[in-house]
Amino acid sequence: MSGTEPTLLELDPRGRVSLKKVAGDTQRFLAYTHEDGTIVLEPATVMTEAQARFLAAPEVVDALERAMSQPDKMREYTPGRRPQS
Repeated sequence: MSGTEPTLLELDPRGRVSLKKVAGDTQRFLAYTHEDGTIVLEPATVMTEAQARFLAAPEVVDALERAMSQPDKMREYTPGRRPQS
């Protein structure tokens, strides 16, 4: 289905609707209801507060991007083990 073809979705007796026909692989959405009754679903991703703080700090994101551009300098992380200098 393309984004321009309408698909009729009907509520079941309990007021639910299946999005399987239109959602593809998307599992989570933010829903917006407009005054005229239009419902807009926006694909969403859940993240932790720590991830949100991380992404809000441009200097940290820049540092990670620089590190990711040098995979030969990366070391494997083992939980509980201190990194070697």
